[in-house]
Amino acid sequence: MPPKTRTREEIEAVKEKILRHALDLITEKGWEGFSMHKLAERLGIKAVTIYSYYENKDHLYIAIRTRGFQLIFQECHKAYESEQEPMRRLEAMSRAYLNFGLSQPNIYDLMFTWRVPMYRDYIGTPMEDAARFEYEESQKLYFLVIQATRELAETVAPISDEAVREQVIYFGGALHGYIARINNNLLSYMHDDPADLKESILKTMFRHIKADLLQDRSTSGE
Repeated sequence: MPPKTRTREEIEAVKEKILRHALDLITEKGWEGFSMHKLAERLGIKAVTIYSYYENKDHLYIAIRTRGFQLIFQECHKAYESEQEPMRRLEAMSRAYLNFGLSQPNIYDLMFTWRVPMYRDYIGTPMEDAARFEYEESQKLYFLVIQATRELAETVAPISDEAVREQVIYFGGALHGYIARINNNLLSYMHDDPADLKESILKTMFRHIKADLLQDRSTSGE
């Protein structure tokens, strides 16, 4: 008898299992320690079986990045919904972002740190659609942070789109710099316990945000 045809739900369940184990493998070994062969061993199947669900390593790689952006967005959105006051809301989101980056260093580095292929690298290739979807998922977090930053800024004074974008880029860079320097162990040469700096860095960052907003209000009132 020919093998039973899998339903769409069964296929999606297998793809989800493959993706989950791929995420776990990258979390444990990093991207350099990841291979389709190691993933197949972990799943107890042949590598060729994985290609029945993901066309190639690029396809799986894009799916992993997509899931990473979905996960960090979920955490930051949950933080956004947990607070009503704009400053506390942005603080909660920043803390959620830091916690994700520090608890999932390999996934975070794959998403934000390493020089790896991104959407524009796949334009004109068979992976363009998958890469576009990954890009769209990544933008959800960016737009959420833009929204939260605007809500905070407008408690002080009207603010331009460009000014909001500059704030997000600047302070996003500060958060990323802290995460990256912990993940690559650089801060361990500068501080006995770098993880202890998290709350201090957040307080300093938001002190600067408040100062910037007050300066903007002072300037607009002149």
